[in-house]
Amino acid sequence: MTLTLSAPAKVNLCLEITDLRPNGYHALDTIFQSLALADTLQLQKGATQLQICDHVGQGLSVESNPQNLVLRAQRMLEEYLQKELPCQFQLHKYLPAGGGLGGGSSDAATTLVGLNLLYELNLTLPQLNHLAQKLGADVAFNLQPGTARGTDLGQEISPLPFPQPLADWGVLLLAPPWGMSTPTVYQAWDRLEADLRRPASACAPQMVKLLENLPAPVDSPAWIASFLQLLRNDLQPAALQLQPQLEGVFRALEDWGCAATLLCGSGSTVMGLLEPAARQRVELQPQLLESLQPLGSPYLTHFISER
Repeated sequence: MTLTLSAPAKVNLCLEITDLRPNGYHALDTIFQSLALADTLQLQKGATQLQICDHVGQGLSVESNPQNLVLRAQRMLEEYLQKELPCQFQLHKYLPAGGGLGGGSSDAATTLVGLNLLYELNLTLPQLNHLAQKLGADVAFNLQPGTARGTDLGQEISPLPFPQPLADWGVLLLAPPWGMSTPTVYQAWDRLEADLRRPASACAPQMVKLLENLPAPVDSPAWIASFLQLLRNDLQPAALQLQPQLEGVFRALEDWGCAATLLCGSGSTVMGLLEPAARQRVELQPQLLESLQPLGSPYLTHFISER
Protein backbone atom coordinates (compact mmCIF):
# COMPACT_ATOMS: atom_id res chain seq x y z
CA MET A 1 0.00 0.00 0.00
CA THR A 2 1.23 3.49 -0.90
CA LEU A 3 0.04 6.36 1.27
CA THR A 4 0.07 9.83 -0.32
CA LEU A 5 -0.24 12.92 1.87
CA SER A 6 0.09 16.65 1.30
CA ALA A 7 2.54 18.72 3.35
CA PRO A 8 1.13 22.27 3.20
CA ALA A 9 3.13 25.48 3.25
CA LYS A 10 2.55 27.94 6.07
CA VAL A 11 2.88 31.67 6.52
CA ASN A 12 3.10 33.70 9.72
CA LEU A 13 0.37 36.33 9.72
CA CYS A 14 2.03 37.84 12.79
CA LEU A 15 5.51 37.03 14.02
CA GLU A 16 6.60 38.82 17.18
CA ILE A 17 9.85 38.25 19.00
CA THR A 18 8.88 38.85 22.62
CA ASP A 19 12.14 37.98 24.36
CA LEU A 20 15.77 37.03 23.73
CA ARG A 21 16.65 34.42 26.31
CA PRO A 22 20.09 33.91 27.92
CA ASN A 23 20.55 30.66 25.97
CA GLY A 24 20.18 32.57 22.70
CA TYR A 25 16.70 31.28 21.87
CA HIS A 26 13.97 33.71 20.83
CA ALA A 27 10.55 33.65 22.50
CA LEU A 28 7.79 34.13 19.95
CA ASP A 29 4.14 35.04 19.68
CA THR A 30 3.05 34.10 16.18
CA ILE A 31 -0.07 33.34 14.17
CA PHE A 32 0.37 30.43 11.75
CA GLN A 33 -1.76 29.99 8.63
CA SER A 34 -1.64 27.05 6.20
CA LEU A 35 -1.70 27.42 2.43
CA ALA A 36 -3.01 25.19 -0.34
CA LEU A 37 0.48 25.10 -1.92
CA ALA A 38 2.10 21.92 -0.63
CA ASP A 39 4.80 19.30 -0.98
CA THR A 40 3.61 15.72 -1.51
CA LEU A 41 4.95 12.80 0.54
CA GLN A 42 4.42 9.18 -0.48
CA LEU A 43 5.07 6.41 2.06
CA GLN A 44 5.31 2.67 1.46
CA LYS A 45 6.56 -0.10 3.73
CA GLY A 46 10.01 -1.30 2.72
CA ALA A 47 13.72 -0.78 3.37
CA THR A 48 14.14 2.84 4.41
CA GLN A 49 15.16 5.24 1.67
CA LEU A 50 14.27 8.81 0.76
CA GLN A 51 13.90 9.86 -2.84
CA ILE A 52 13.44 13.57 -3.51
CA CYS A 53 11.85 14.90 -6.69
CA ASP A 54 12.61 18.63 -6.87
CA HIS A 55 9.92 20.46 -8.86
CA VAL A 56 11.25 23.88 -7.80
CA GLY A 57 14.89 24.02 -8.83
CA GLN A 58 15.78 27.05 -6.73
CA GLY A 59 16.41 28.13 -3.16
CA LEU A 60 18.54 26.15 -0.74
CA SER A 61 19.30 22.56 -1.70
CA VAL A 62 17.36 19.70 -0.11
CA GLU A 63 19.49 16.60 0.33
CA SER A 64 18.48 12.99 0.86
CA ASN A 65 20.75 12.47 3.85
CA PRO A 66 20.26 11.52 7.52
CA GLN A 67 19.76 15.19 8.47
CA ASN A 68 16.73 15.57 6.24
CA LEU A 69 13.73 16.28 8.46
CA VAL A 70 11.77 13.37 6.99
CA LEU A 71 14.39 10.87 8.16
CA ARG A 72 14.95 12.68 11.45
CA ALA A 73 11.21 12.47 12.19
CA GLN A 74 11.22 8.76 11.34
CA ARG A 75 14.20 8.10 13.65
CA MET A 76 12.62 10.05 16.49
CA LEU A 77 9.41 8.04 16.19
CA GLU A 78 11.37 4.77 16.09
CA GLU A 79 13.33 5.74 19.21
CA TYR A 80 10.12 6.75 20.99
CA LEU A 81 8.47 3.40 20.21
CA GLN A 82 11.66 1.33 20.48
CA LYS A 83 10.84 -0.38 17.18
CA GLU A 84 11.86 -0.03 13.55
CA LEU A 85 9.43 1.51 11.06
CA PRO A 86 11.10 0.89 7.69
CA CYS A 87 9.63 3.06 4.97
CA GLN A 88 10.30 4.07 1.40
CA PHE A 89 9.67 7.80 1.16
CA GLN A 90 9.19 9.72 -2.05
CA LEU A 91 9.11 13.45 -1.45
CA HIS A 92 7.89 15.75 -4.21
CA LYS A 93 9.14 19.26 -3.45
CA TYR A 94 6.94 22.11 -4.64
CA LEU A 95 7.95 24.51 -1.85
CA PRO A 96 11.28 26.36 -2.22
CA ALA A 97 13.69 25.46 0.56
CA GLY A 98 14.91 28.44 2.55
CA GLY A 99 11.83 30.38 1.49
CA GLY A 100 10.21 30.79 4.91
CA LEU A 101 7.24 28.61 3.97
CA GLY A 102 8.05 25.82 6.44
CA GLY A 103 8.38 23.13 3.79
CA GLY A 104 10.88 20.94 5.64
CA SER A 105 8.92 21.23 8.87
CA SER A 106 5.69 20.33 7.10
CA ASP A 107 7.43 17.32 5.54
CA ALA A 108 8.52 16.20 9.02
CA ALA A 109 5.02 16.59 10.49
CA THR A 110 3.56 14.70 7.54
CA THR A 111 6.10 11.92 8.15
CA LEU A 112 4.88 11.51 11.73
CA VAL A 113 1.24 11.53 10.62
CA GLY A 114 1.96 9.17 7.73
CA LEU A 115 3.90 6.59 9.71
CA ASN A 116 1.19 6.63 12.37
CA LEU A 117 -1.35 5.76 9.65
CA LEU A 118 0.83 3.37 7.64
CA TYR A 119 1.75 1.23 10.66
CA GLU A 120 -1.58 1.70 12.46
CA LEU A 121 0.25 2.90 15.56
CA ASN A 122 -2.82 4.67 17.00
CA LEU A 123 -0.69 7.40 18.54
CA THR A 124 -2.66 10.37 19.84
CA LEU A 125 -2.14 13.97 18.76
CA PRO A 126 -0.51 14.85 22.13
CA GLN A 127 1.96 11.98 21.65
CA LEU A 128 2.82 13.14 18.14
CA ASN A 129 3.03 16.74 19.33
CA HIS A 130 5.54 15.72 22.02
CA LEU A 131 7.84 14.46 19.27
CA ALA A 132 7.11 17.29 16.86
CA GLN A 133 8.07 19.98 19.39
CA LYS A 134 11.57 18.51 19.57
CA LEU A 135 11.92 19.00 15.82
CA GLY A 136 10.70 22.60 15.77
CA ALA A 137 7.77 24.96 16.23
CA ASP A 138 6.64 24.72 12.62
CA VAL A 139 6.60 20.92 12.87
CA ALA A 140 4.22 21.00 15.82
CA PHE A 141 1.88 23.38 13.99
CA ASN A 142 1.84 21.29 10.81
CA LEU A 143 0.50 18.20 12.57
CA GLN A 144 -2.89 19.91 12.25
CA PRO A 145 -2.68 22.55 9.52
CA GLY A 146 -5.10 25.44 9.55
CA THR A 147 -4.88 28.55 11.74
CA ALA A 148 -3.17 28.59 15.14
CA ARG A 149 -1.22 30.68 17.62
CA GLY A 150 2.29 29.63 18.58
CA THR A 151 3.85 30.90 21.82
CA ASP A 152 6.94 30.27 23.97
CA LEU A 153 9.48 29.22 21.31
CA GLY A 154 6.56 28.93 18.90
CA GLN A 155 5.92 25.28 19.71
CA GLU A 156 3.02 25.78 22.15
CA ILE A 157 0.16 25.55 19.67
CA SER A 158 -3.40 26.82 20.23
CA PRO A 159 -5.89 26.37 17.34
CA LEU A 160 -7.74 29.47 16.15
CA PRO A 161 -10.80 30.04 13.94
CA PHE A 162 -10.06 30.12 10.22
CA PRO A 163 -10.16 33.69 8.80
CA GLN A 164 -13.30 33.02 6.75
CA PRO A 165 -13.52 36.58 5.32
CA LEU A 166 -10.23 35.83 3.50
CA ALA A 167 -11.34 32.42 2.15
CA ASP A 168 -11.83 33.76 -1.39
CA TRP A 169 -8.74 35.95 -1.39
CA GLY A 170 -5.60 34.94 -3.26
CA VAL A 171 -2.14 34.60 -1.74
CA LEU A 172 0.48 35.61 -4.29
CA LEU A 173 3.91 34.32 -3.32
CA LEU A 174 7.10 35.58 -4.95
CA ALA A 175 10.12 33.39 -4.15
CA PRO A 176 13.50 34.87 -5.16
CA PRO A 177 16.03 32.47 -6.74
CA TRP A 178 17.96 32.32 -3.46
CA GLY A 179 17.01 31.12 0.00
CA MET A 180 17.73 32.47 3.46
CA SER A 181 18.98 30.59 6.50
CA THR A 182 16.64 30.92 9.48
CA PRO A 183 19.45 31.02 12.11
CA THR A 184 21.27 33.69 10.08
CA VAL A 185 18.16 35.91 9.95
CA TYR A 186 17.60 35.57 13.71
CA GLN A 187 21.26 36.43 14.33
CA ALA A 188 20.82 39.50 12.14
CA TRP A 189 17.79 40.49 14.24
CA ASP A 190 20.00 40.23 17.35
CA ARG A 191 22.29 42.88 15.83
CA LEU A 192 19.55 45.32 14.84
CA GLU A 193 19.33 48.75 16.45
CA ALA A 194 16.99 48.85 19.43
CA ASP A 195 14.21 50.74 17.64
CA LEU A 196 14.05 48.03 14.96
CA ARG A 197 13.95 45.21 17.53
CA ARG A 198 10.76 46.37 19.23
CA PRO A 199 7.96 43.78 19.17
CA ALA A 200 5.37 44.44 16.49
CA SER A 201 2.89 46.36 18.68
CA ALA A 202 1.38 43.23 20.22
CA CYS A 203 -0.13 42.32 16.86
CA ALA A 204 -0.52 38.61 17.71
CA PRO A 205 -2.89 39.10 20.69
CA GLN A 206 -4.89 41.59 18.61
CA MET A 207 -5.08 39.11 15.72
CA VAL A 208 -6.34 36.43 18.13
CA LYS A 209 -9.17 38.72 19.27
CA LEU A 210 -10.01 39.53 15.67
CA LEU A 211 -10.17 35.85 14.67
CA GLU A 212 -12.27 34.98 17.71
CA ASN A 213 -14.80 37.65 16.71
CA LEU A 214 -15.50 36.85 13.08
CA PRO A 215 -18.10 39.14 11.50
CA ALA A 216 -21.50 38.36 10.07
CA PRO A 217 -21.67 38.72 7.13
CA VAL A 218 -18.19 37.41 6.58
CA ASP A 219 -17.33 39.92 3.85
CA SER A 220 -17.20 42.82 6.31
CA PRO A 221 -14.83 45.48 4.83
CA ALA A 222 -14.04 46.84 8.30
CA TRP A 223 -12.96 43.41 9.60
CA ILE A 224 -10.79 42.79 6.53
CA ALA A 225 -9.18 46.23 6.89
CA SER A 226 -8.32 45.48 10.53
CA PHE A 227 -6.87 42.09 9.53
CA LEU A 228 -4.63 43.63 6.88
CA GLN A 229 -3.35 46.27 9.29
CA LEU A 230 -2.28 43.59 11.80
CA LEU A 231 -0.02 41.69 9.39
CA ARG A 232 3.46 42.08 10.90
CA ASN A 233 6.80 40.28 10.96
CA ASP A 234 9.58 41.34 13.35
CA LEU A 235 12.15 39.52 11.19
CA GLN A 236 11.44 41.65 8.13
CA PRO A 237 13.96 44.45 8.96
CA ALA A 238 16.69 41.84 9.58
CA ALA A 239 15.96 40.04 6.31
CA LEU A 240 16.06 43.35 4.42
CA GLN A 241 19.43 44.20 5.92
CA LEU A 242 20.82 40.82 4.86
CA GLN A 243 19.26 40.95 1.39
CA PRO A 244 18.47 44.54 0.36
CA GLN A 245 17.19 43.26 -3.00
CA LEU A 246 14.07 42.09 -1.13
CA GLU A 247 12.90 45.70 -1.36
CA GLY A 248 12.36 45.12 -5.06
CA VAL A 249 10.28 42.01 -4.36
CA PHE A 250 7.99 43.92 -1.99
CA ARG A 251 7.69 46.80 -4.43
CA ALA A 252 6.84 44.46 -7.33
CA LEU A 253 3.97 42.87 -5.39
CA GLU A 254 2.67 46.27 -4.29
CA ASP A 255 2.84 47.57 -7.88
CA TRP A 256 1.10 44.40 -9.03
CA GLY A 257 -1.93 45.32 -6.95
CA CYS A 258 -1.60 43.33 -3.72
CA ALA A 259 -3.64 44.78 -0.85
CA ALA A 260 -0.87 43.96 1.65
CA THR A 261 2.59 42.38 1.57
CA LEU A 262 4.56 40.49 4.21
CA LEU A 263 7.78 38.51 4.53
CA CYS A 264 7.07 34.78 4.93
CA GLY A 265 8.71 33.53 8.13
CA SER A 266 12.43 34.30 7.96
CA GLY A 267 12.31 34.77 4.17
CA SER A 268 13.17 34.81 1.38
CA THR A 269 9.61 34.45 0.01
CA VAL A 270 7.30 37.47 0.16
CA MET A 271 3.53 37.13 0.08
CA GLY A 272 0.92 39.54 -1.16
CA LEU A 273 -2.83 39.29 -0.65
CA LEU A 274 -5.11 39.63 -3.68
CA GLU A 275 -8.77 40.56 -3.48
CA PRO A 276 -11.15 37.87 -4.83
CA ALA A 277 -11.65 39.56 -8.21
CA ALA A 278 -7.89 39.81 -8.76
CA ARG A 279 -7.43 36.17 -7.73
CA GLN A 280 -10.07 35.06 -10.23
CA ARG A 281 -8.41 37.10 -12.98
CA VAL A 282 -5.05 35.39 -12.40
CA GLU A 283 -6.65 31.95 -12.21
CA LEU A 284 -8.21 32.58 -15.62
CA GLN A 285 -5.04 34.16 -17.06
CA PRO A 286 -2.00 32.66 -15.29
CA GLN A 287 0.25 34.25 -17.89
CA LEU A 288 -0.28 37.52 -16.03
CA LEU A 289 2.27 36.31 -13.48
CA GLU A 290 5.03 36.26 -16.11
CA SER A 291 5.80 39.92 -15.36
CA LEU A 292 7.06 38.86 -11.90
CA GLN A 293 9.43 36.13 -13.15
CA PRO A 294 12.52 38.38 -13.46
CA LEU A 295 12.47 38.61 -9.64
CA GLY A 296 11.77 34.94 -8.87
CA SER A 297 9.08 32.28 -9.04
CA PRO A 298 5.48 33.44 -8.52
CA TYR A 299 2.85 31.13 -7.03
CA LEU A 300 -0.86 31.80 -6.67
CA THR A 301 -2.42 29.95 -3.75
CA HIS A 302 -4.91 30.55 -0.88
CA PHE A 303 -5.51 29.95 2.81
CA ILE A 304 -6.78 26.51 3.88
CA SER A 305 -8.48 25.36 7.07
CA GLU A 306 -7.15 21.76 7.07
CA ARG A 307 -4.73 19.41 5.30
